[in-house]
Amino acid sequence: MGAFIGVRVLAQDGRQVWVAVSGRLARTTAPVLAHALRLREAEGFASLFVDVTSLGDDRELAPGELWEAFPDGRRLAFHIIGPVEGLGSPPGRDPRFVFHPDTASAWRTWMGAPDQCAAVDLVP
Repeated sequence: MGAFIGVRVLAQDGRQVWVAVSGRLARTTAPVLAHALRLREAEGFASLFVDVTSLGDDRELAPGELWEAFPDGRRLAFHIIGPVEGLGSPPGRDPRFVFHPDTASAWRTWMGAPDQCAAVDLVP
């Protein structure tokens, strides 16, 4: 049986959108994730909250290859929600990425209270 990945829009407000990614991350499913993220960008969203708590990794991708699924662009910000340790090397100090250890942290940022949110920098 082949790998499956699902990307569901859970909420949108202004220029921000919250999506949940579930299934298995594999070489065949990474392009699906990339396409879904590009669609959100084409729809005019600039802040993409990407919940990866239900995403499994089939370990087919090289370290860092997952992060290539995220569209380039200065105007985009990606809020990655959940543990990323199993998803390959985080993308260094790329300013487009903010890491949240849990939903509560991301929700505070979503609601406009960044001073209460401690985004986690997973890269030493």
